[in-house]
Amino acid sequence: MHPLTGKQSETLAALTQFGVVPVPDSVRGSGAGITFAFASPREARQILGDRNLFGQGRLGILHSRVVGGVVTEYRSYRTGEQYSLHVVIGRKGGVFADLDRFNPYQGPASLFLHGVLELAPHLARRLVVRSGLRSEPRP
Repeated sequence: MHPLTGKQSETLAALTQFGVVPVPDSVRGSGAGITFAFASPREARQILGDRNLFGQGRLGILHSRVVGGVVTEYRSYRTGEQYSLHVVIGRKGGVFADLDRFNPYQGPASLFLHGVLELAPHLARRLVVRSGLRSEPRP
């Protein structure tokens, strides 16, 4: 396994907590999350398919490039202060996972907060970098 940041290690721990086991040598850091291959794809999909634990949809399109096109995504339902485990499955079997503060499938308020507090800042940073509007730091 390759060295991971603290946030990436927390994502790996959350996967393990749910019983979704990656192939150890496949785990790589990717932004704030990780990419990997399932040790047991059938078992992983069965766990992720548990509607009492995870919501499912297609909102993971921002991770499409990392996994080679999105088939589906799963997000664990939050309880208390616990972050939501976000797992995106790609068309070619690649998997991306990270932790989000809000699960957009958990209700209108969570959808709104995910969009405003997590998604919008990420998209704004991308826009600034791509447009060349990033200013140089002041001395």
